[in-house]
Amino acid sequence: MKRRTGFTLIELLVVISIISVLMAVLMPSLNRVKAQARSVACLSNLRQWGVGAITYSHDNKDRLVAEYDAAIWVYELKTYVGYKDEKTQDNDVALCPSAYKPRNEPGGALGPGHGLGPQSAWGLYGGDGYLSGMSGSYSINAWVYKVSIRDKDGSAELRKQWGTFLPKRSPQEIPLIGGNYRYATYAEAWHSPPEFEVGAEYGGLGSFAVNRHNGSINMTFLDGSARKVGLKQLWTLPWHKEWRADYATRTSRGPIKWPKWMERMSDS
Repeated sequence: MKRRTGFTLIELLVVISIISVLMAVLMPSLNRVKAQARSVACLSNLRQWGVGAITYSHDNKDRLVAEYDAAIWVYELKTYVGYKDEKTQDNDVALCPSAYKPRNEPGGALGPGHGLGPQSAWGLYGGDGYLSGMSGSYSINAWVYKVSIRDKDGSAELRKQWGTFLPKRSPQEIPLIGGNYRYATYAEAWHSPPEFEVGAEYGGLGSFAVNRHNGSINMTFLDGSARKVGLKQLWTLPWHKEWRADYATRTSRGPIKWPKWMERMSDS
């Protein structure tokens, strides 16, 4: 009597079916683990930026930079956090692992991150200036700057700026740097949430509402701490000196109207 030395076709199909079922069960868990790992790495980046900013401020009269100019915060802090100029791919500290592809290539052409929405990084390219070649996934809260040469920066009333790392209000509540489409942002309480999750690149507070970490972004605060912040919670943080009054005025006229993609997100 001959012994069987292999699987029959039916047995092989059964084994393949079992493996397929197991993969279907395990893949969501694996994806969640990967997403959590990316979020942890992003938080680590932001802690470095927070500590770097505080260290820099100690060397500069408790101010981040004297004047606000585009991505100058990255330029000023790069030696404190190990940021490299030469290649975007090497600038891990400036790039969230969930948003590391710049929207533009050197010279201004569209890059691999164009059209990716929350998964794209900003880039400043072209020319021979100090900003050329820089890119990142984070924005500074521009109200932290100390701008003294004018009363306004565009439409921003600069009397609202914090201008110091030693505010009277609790520094652990004041946003410093967080996930964003842009590199510097003046947030206002009346800014609207972005209508779409992917597509247009929004300005103002809406540019922080990027769904990179399951309904939240990562952020470092004026005391150097870093944590997750729900996208709806962004509208409750004290971005500038007059925020609480402005927010109260806005909400007294009715609740914030959340777009469909944000409706089911947590309010806290």
